[in-house]
Amino acid sequence: MLPSKPLAALLLGLAALCGILAFWPTPASRETVPSVALSAAPAVGRVLPPPSLAPKRGPKPWLKAHPPDPRTEQQKLLAACTRADGSWACKKPRPVTFGATQQALGSSPALTVTDWYVDDSNVTGCALDSNTCTSGTCGSTGIGPCATFNAIVNRWGSYTPIINTSSFFTAIHVLSSWANSAADLVNIDPVGQSMLFEGPLGAGQQVATGTMSGVVQKSTSAGTLLQATLAAGLAVDQYVCNTTHTSCAWTVSLASGTTWNLSQPMNTSFSEVNTWTNGDAYTVYVPATIQIGKAGYLTDFENLTMGSGVANSIYGANFYEGVLFSGGQAVVITYNGTLSQTELLNCDLSTSTMITQGEGALVTAINAGVSRTSNNIQGSFSLGNDFVSAGLQTILLDGSSILDAWAISSSVKVIGLATIPQTYYLAGNSPIYVLGKGQLLYSTVGGWTASQTFLSTAASPLRLDNLLVGCATDLTGDPVIIHCGRSLLPSLLDATVAAGGFGGVATQPGGASIANYTFP
Repeated sequence: MLPSKPLAALLLGLAALCGILAFWPTPASRETVPSVALSAAPAVGRVLPPPSLAPKRGPKPWLKAHPPDPRTEQQKLLAACTRADGSWACKKPRPVTFGATQQALGSSPALTVTDWYVDDSNVTGCALDSNTCTSGTCGSTGIGPCATFNAIVNRWGSYTPIINTSSFFTAIHVLSSWANSAADLVNIDPVGQSMLFEGPLGAGQQVATGTMSGVVQKSTSAGTLLQATLAAGLAVDQYVCNTTHTSCAWTVSLASGTTWNLSQPMNTSFSEVNTWTNGDAYTVYVPATIQIGKAGYLTDFENLTMGSGVANSIYGANFYEGVLFSGGQAVVITYNGTLSQTELLNCDLSTSTMITQGEGALVTAINAGVSRTSNNIQGSFSLGNDFVSAGLQTILLDGSSILDAWAISSSVKVIGLATIPQTYYLAGNSPIYVLGKGQLLYSTVGGWTASQTFLSTAASPLRLDNLLVGCATDLTGDPVIIHCGRSLLPSLLDATVAAGGFGGVATQPGGASIANYTFP
C-alpha cells in the first residue's frame, strides 16, 4: 500500500534534511567561533563534488585536475573544426589525413575539445565564428576565439552535448561581455561531464584599485558587517578582491562617504577570511556579462554577471565565486528528474532576482555572498558562511533548510523545517518568523545556546505566527500544564519551564514551533 501524499511529503522532507545534515560543511574554516569536525559523505552523481558539500583542497582543484590536451595541434584542429555531420567549420584549411573515416552523425570530434574561447565583444580584435575557437589570442589565419557561443554548439551538433574530453570537464572561457540578445543565449544541458563557463577578472573588468583604510571587522553581537574605506565612485554589486589576504567580497551598501559595508570575504577554497586590515591592497571588478536561457545539471559558472532581462531556467547548475545576478531575471531552480543540487558560492543575487524550486528539486546551497532589495527567495536552502540578506525582501523557507546568515532589514519566514547547526547563527537587525506548521530547530550540542544562535539586534528577534509570545509545556506532572504568553526571547528558550522559560520548546498550540536539539 502506498503512503498517503502528506505522509510521503513528510518522509521526503525528513530524507532531504538527513541528506543536508550529512553533507553540511564543517565549520572548521571559521575564525571567530569554535569548530566541530563533521564527516563529509561522498558526492553522488557528479563528476566533481559540489564545493560547498565537499570543501575544496586548495585553490580551484577542478582546474588542477584539468590537464592540457595531449593531442598534437593538427589533431586538436581536426577535432575543433569538424561538425557533427563531418563538415568543416573553420576558415583554416582542413589538414590532409590518410586512412581517416567519416564519423557517425552525432559523434562530433568537437565534443573532445577541452578548452573553448568566446569573445562576443571582440576585445581581441580577431573573434570569428570560423576561427578554431581553441585560443584566447590571435594567431595565424583562423587562430583565435569564436564570436558567439552558438558557433561552438553548432560544431557539437546539439544543445545536450555528450562531452567526452580527456579531462574532467569542458571549459568555456568567456573573454568579454555578451550582447543582450537572444541570438547568443546559452541554452545548454551537457551530458557525461561538466561544463564550466569561466569569466576573466582582468583589465576589462577592473573598475578600481587601491589600499584599504578604515577597516572595521564584522560584529555578530552588534549586527554590523565588515566595513572598509575604498576608492571613490564605486557602486553596489561590485566584487572587491583583497590581494594581500587573498579573498573577495561584494559591496553591500554604502555606510558613509566612500566607506562600504561588505559581505563575508571568502577565499578560493570557500573558507571565511576575517583578516582584512588597513593597508591591504585591493582590486574592484564588475564581472563580464553572459546571457543564460537554460543551464543544465552539469553546468558551472565562475566570475560572470548573469545578464538582465533573461528568464533563466536552472537545472542544478552551480555558480562559483564571483557570479553576479544583475537583476531583472527570474532564476528558477527546477527539477529535471535527477538528483540535483544548485550551489551559489560567494555570489551576489542583486535586485529583482527570485530563486525558487520546482516540485521535487533538492536543496539549493547559498554559501556566503549577498542578496538585496526586492528579492524573493523561496524554497529549501542551506544558507551558509554568513550569507547576507540585505534589503526589504522576503526569504521564504518552505522546505528543509539550514541557516547561517545575516538578515539585514529582511524578513525571514519559515513555513517548512529550518535547522541551525552548532556554531551557526542568525545575526543582523531583523526578526525571524516561524509560521503555520513551520518548525525552527537550533543546536545545543556542546553547550551551544539559543542566545549564541539568535543574534538579531531586533527588539523582538523571534515570532511565532506573528506573535511575540509563545507557549511552554510542563511535562513534569500529571496533568501536563501549558503556560502561554511567555516572551519569545533567546534567553528564555533554553531556560527551564519552572524558571519562566520554554525548556527548549516554544510553540503555538497546533501551529509553529521553535525547539532545540542535541544530536550531532
